[in-house]
Amino acid sequence: MTLPLSSIAEGSLFSESNYNTDGEGGESLIIASANGVLATLLVILVGFAFANVKVFREHEADTVVAQYLKKIALPLYMFTNVVENFPSAEDFFRLFQDFPYALLICIAGLLMGKVLTILLKVQPGRRGLFTDFCGLTNVLFIGIPILTFLYGTGSSIATGMVYYMANTLSFWTVGTYLLARDGGYTFRFFSLQNLKRILTSPLSGLVVGVLYLCSGWQMPTFLETAVFNLAKTCGPLGLIMIGMVMRQTDLRKEHFGKDLAALFLIRCLLAPFVIGWFVSLLPLPTQAKEVFYLLSLMPGMTQACVMGKNYHSDYHFASTWVTISVIVSIVQIPAMCWLMEHLFHF
Repeated sequence: MTLPLSSIAEGSLFSESNYNTDGEGGESLIIASANGVLATLLVILVGFAFANVKVFREHEADTVVAQYLKKIALPLYMFTNVVENFPSAEDFFRLFQDFPYALLICIAGLLMGKVLTILLKVQPGRRGLFTDFCGLTNVLFIGIPILTFLYGTGSSIATGMVYYMANTLSFWTVGTYLLARDGGYTFRFFSLQNLKRILTSPLSGLVVGVLYLCSGWQMPTFLETAVFNLAKTCGPLGLIMIGMVMRQTDLRKEHFGKDLAALFLIRCLLAPFVIGWFVSLLPLPTQAKEVFYLLSLMPGMTQACVMGKNYHSDYHFASTWVTISVIVSIVQIPAMCWLMEHLFHF
């Protein structure tokens, strides 16, 4: 049974598709993606400007917002997306058949990153970060808004949720293990603590959403409205938090060594072609290929900065890469759309 929300898209940053797949009256995919990126960056700049006001103490603002997002907004956002985009639990499990391929893309990226840290002799303290940034991306705060802007709500967002599950599961297992090693900490894959991290992550909202679909229960109007309104805060606040993280990075003072240069070369110049070729080989529908391709090449994962700080890995390296990847996305995301249309023909 579907929750009769007014539609989360109606209150989201980007509510309608700006790309006409028939080519009649709509913008091209490239122009639509450029507009989506610019709209996203404007909200990020709000967070950047807010950090300049110094309402919070240094390094405190992003922590406060991150806690609200992690414990309230993100789980509710996941819940409403599941309920809105999947008419029934059967529809969810049917689309979930694409999950192994999404997971394969994430793991392949992590394996590639791990091999490169050895070949390139990446500096200790940032090897886990380097690997994570090679395979994992900012799906929820940047990827999903871009998808919504390009394709509107519906099946593309549902497919995006599948990739988000793979991306998040990879991060809270392999990704976090690698970050812990950066700081010299012990990390156990099969432990109650790690299971708790996974279950209390935003994925918990997805699980509750599936259970809700299975139950057939109908929420009271007042509760539905409250859940809907809180979920709407996720997108803007997530982008604002990215702006706050970027404000803490002064690119003029950062030393751009070989590790950052290598990561730039790999993610921004080589990966669009390598991942595009890899995705084209997968037995997936066209839309799933497009969605997985776009999401696998989004800017660096902000959560890696937060967890990297917790494990005392190289936070400046992480925040610098997130800042650079967000700036580069102005050009990279439209370029990826051009490659989809003219080279890969998914």
